[in-house]
Amino acid sequence: GTIATTALSITVAPTLSITAAGLDQAEVGVAYTGSINVADGVEKYTWSISAGVLPGGLTLDPTSGGISGQPAASGTFNFTAQVSDIWGATVTSQFSIKVNEAIALTTKSLPNGQVGAPYSQTLQFTGGNGTVIWANAGGALPDGLNFDGNTGAITGTPKKAGVFKFSAEVIDNFGASDLKDITITIDP
Repeated sequence: GTIATTALSITVAPTLSITAAGLDQAEVGVAYTGSINVADGVEKYTWSISAGVLPGGLTLDPTSGGISGQPAASGTFNFTAQVSDIWGATVTSQFSIKVNEAIALTTKSLPNGQVGAPYSQTLQFTGGNGTVIWANAGGALPDGLNFDGNTGAITGTPKKAGVFKFSAEVIDNFGASDLKDITITIDP
């Protein structure tokens, strides 16, 4: 009938969870950084990909959950991230990273214009992310023509005949750009 007692304690760790709702879009050849975050659990986390794949060129840091690198190919890449804490609690969450094509100015040539006749052409591009801006990166447009930095449009009425060369540049909201030399011939 002897009774002995002792004080015991139990530590209950908060439930481990992943808090990132999504990852930003990426662009081929442009440096990318993203992060998947963890909430609660007990520190010293270990991250891994348990299903699917990251875009080629990107890696997951196994200790921080950071994703970084330069994507090598465009597409949508679905994967499942897994994190474990020091006590072995494990949780997974699904993610997707969309990688857009690299921005490329696709206009190779412009049609001839004529002195005194209205001229209007818009430079074209593919790929990139978000809104783009345009720039004349060197050279001169024919007198009387203007280059719109918001739309890539070349408009106006040429005042002088000749062959004119300039460098057009398109820049996306990631700062990626493409540059091409463009020639405009203005006939008399």
